[in-house]
Amino acid sequence: MTAEELDAHCRGRVAGYKVPRSYAFVTAVVRSPSGKADYRWARRTATEALAAQQG
Repeated sequence: MTAEELDAHCRGRVAGYKVPRSYAFVTAVVRSPSGKADYRWARRTATEALAAQQG
């Protein structure tokens, strides 16, 4: 899926102000040993992706 396809999908289902401004595509989502989402990893990954997009 491309960013444009994901954007179009989101715009068809939620209000425009709720559509993400950018996306970080990863091969896998990291989870903690207990199986919960690793929010520290997610924040770090999103920050790195945004920095890479901005130059």
